[in-house]
Amino acid sequence: MKKLACLSIILVLLLSFLSACGAGGKAAIPPGTLPVSDNRADDIVFTPGGGAYRANVYQEGTTNPWPPVPVAVQDWTKGKDTISVFYRPSIDTKAGESHNDLILTSGEDISGNTTYKLTLYAAGVPQGITITDAGGSVGRPGVAGTVLVVAISPQMAPGEYSFKVGIKLDGKDYGTVPCMVTVTQ
Repeated sequence: MKKLACLSIILVLLLSFLSACGAGGKAAIPPGTLPVSDNRADDIVFTPGGGAYRANVYQEGTTNPWPPVPVAVQDWTKGKDTISVFYRPSIDTKAGESHNDLILTSGEDISGNTTYKLTLYAAGVPQGITITDAGGSVGRPGVAGTVLVVAISPQMAPGEYSFKVGIKLDGKDYGTVPCMVTVTQ
């Protein structure tokens, strides 16, 4: 009986630890695929300059049917290396939808390096939000990038949900960028 009680306590502690890691710990972002384009503002289109959000690419003299997708840039210095990270800091959505977050990195240490490897991780992703790395060649020369697909569960309650996306370049961790998902009715 004592062994069963000890095993039960260990199991509860282990499950609590794993649950806490999922809620706030670092987790690798699994590979995924880019959703089929359904003519939305945050569909990824490929231009001569690299990947871009559909709403942020338009022809001069033509009315753009969408407001631009807001983006942010964060600069980091790690040792002698300085990089810039271009990303989407917030997503407004309805439950059951998925959206794209284009993440691009650039810097002096990247431009001459053709074997450069970008790896992402997530921290603090709330239950009901799934993130996958659709990959793809979305950057121009000197820029490494990928597309994160952020899927919201149909059961997700309206509200604001935050998490972080971590950036590693050739295995060197540069830190995280904040992301906010606002689920509307």
